[in-house]
Amino acid sequence: MADTADEIRYAIERAEYERAQVLWEQWSAELAGHLAAGTLDPAEWARAGELFRWSRSLLLAERAHLQVRLNTLHAAGAYGPHYAPGAATLIQGRF
Repeated sequence: MADTADEIRYAIERAEYERAQVLWEQWSAELAGHLAAGTLDPAEWARAGELFRWSRSLLLAERAHLQVRLNTLHAAGAYGPHYAPGAATLIQGRF
Protein backbone atom coordinates (compact mmCIF):
# COMPACT_ATOMS: atom_id res chain seq x y z
CA MET A 1 0.00 0.00 0.00
CA ALA A 2 1.25 3.44 -0.90
CA ASP A 3 2.01 5.99 1.78
CA THR A 4 -1.20 7.44 3.30
CA ALA A 5 -0.05 11.06 2.97
CA ASP A 6 0.67 10.53 -0.71
CA GLU A 7 -2.71 8.87 -1.18
CA ILE A 8 -4.45 11.83 0.47
CA ARG A 9 -2.57 14.30 -1.71
CA TYR A 10 -3.39 12.24 -4.81
CA ALA A 11 -7.10 12.12 -3.92
CA ILE A 12 -7.30 15.86 -3.29
CA GLU A 13 -5.46 16.67 -6.53
CA ARG A 14 -8.10 14.67 -8.41
CA ALA A 15 -11.04 16.20 -6.51
CA GLU A 16 -11.84 12.84 -4.87
CA TYR A 17 -12.81 14.59 -1.66
CA GLU A 18 -14.78 11.76 -0.09
CA ARG A 19 -11.83 9.40 -0.50
CA ALA A 20 -9.47 12.04 0.89
CA GLN A 21 -11.72 12.48 3.92
CA VAL A 22 -11.77 8.73 4.63
CA LEU A 23 -7.97 8.58 4.32
CA TRP A 24 -7.53 11.63 6.57
CA GLU A 25 -9.75 10.05 9.22
CA GLN A 26 -7.81 6.78 9.08
CA TRP A 27 -4.44 8.52 9.25
CA SER A 28 -5.50 10.86 12.06
CA ALA A 29 -6.70 7.85 14.07
CA GLU A 30 -3.29 6.23 13.56
CA LEU A 31 -1.52 9.42 14.62
CA ALA A 32 -3.76 9.76 17.68
CA GLY A 33 -2.96 6.17 18.66
CA HIS A 34 0.78 6.80 18.38
CA LEU A 35 0.42 10.06 20.30
CA ALA A 36 -1.47 8.33 23.12
CA ALA A 37 1.14 5.56 23.24
CA GLY A 38 4.00 8.06 23.24
CA THR A 39 5.42 6.61 20.01
CA LEU A 40 4.58 9.42 17.61
CA ASP A 41 7.48 10.20 15.29
CA PRO A 42 8.04 13.98 15.17
CA ALA A 43 8.81 13.74 11.45
CA GLU A 44 5.44 12.09 10.82
CA TRP A 45 3.70 14.79 12.86
CA ALA A 46 5.48 17.49 10.84
CA ARG A 47 4.51 15.72 7.63
CA ALA A 48 0.86 15.66 8.71
CA GLY A 49 1.02 19.39 9.48
CA GLU A 50 2.53 20.17 6.09
CA LEU A 51 -0.12 18.10 4.31
CA PHE A 52 -2.85 19.79 6.34
CA ARG A 53 -1.62 23.27 5.37
CA TRP A 54 -1.28 22.26 1.70
CA SER A 55 -4.74 20.67 1.68
CA ARG A 56 -6.34 23.65 3.38
CA SER A 57 -4.86 26.12 0.90
CA LEU A 58 -5.89 24.08 -2.10
CA LEU A 59 -9.41 23.43 -0.81
CA LEU A 60 -9.99 27.09 0.07
CA ALA A 61 -8.96 28.05 -3.45
CA GLU A 62 -11.28 25.42 -4.93
CA ARG A 63 -14.14 26.61 -2.73
CA ALA A 64 -13.58 30.21 -3.90
CA HIS A 65 -13.58 29.05 -7.53
CA LEU A 66 -16.84 27.15 -7.03
CA GLN A 67 -18.39 30.16 -5.27
CA VAL A 68 -17.64 32.32 -8.32
CA ARG A 69 -19.30 29.72 -10.54
CA LEU A 70 -22.33 29.58 -8.25
CA ASN A 71 -22.60 33.37 -8.22
CA THR A 72 -22.46 33.38 -12.02
CA LEU A 73 -25.31 30.87 -12.17
CA HIS A 74 -27.38 32.98 -9.75
CA ALA A 75 -26.77 36.07 -11.87
CA ALA A 76 -27.67 34.14 -15.02
CA GLY A 77 -30.90 33.00 -13.38
CA ALA A 78 -31.94 36.62 -13.04
CA TYR A 79 -32.02 36.89 -16.83
CA GLY A 80 -34.35 33.95 -17.28
CA PRO A 81 -33.96 30.53 -18.85
CA HIS A 82 -32.68 31.86 -22.18
CA TYR A 83 -29.33 33.02 -20.88
CA ALA A 84 -26.55 30.53 -20.24
CA PRO A 85 -23.10 31.75 -19.12
CA GLY A 86 -20.51 31.08 -21.77
CA ALA A 87 -23.10 30.30 -24.45
CA ALA A 88 -22.69 31.80 -27.87
CA THR A 89 -24.79 34.87 -28.51
CA LEU A 90 -26.54 35.33 -31.81
CA ILE A 91 -26.66 38.94 -32.94
CA GLN A 92 -28.79 39.89 -35.89
CA GLY A 93 -29.01 43.25 -37.52
CA ARG A 94 -29.82 45.06 -40.73
CA PHE A 95 -27.55 47.53 -42.36
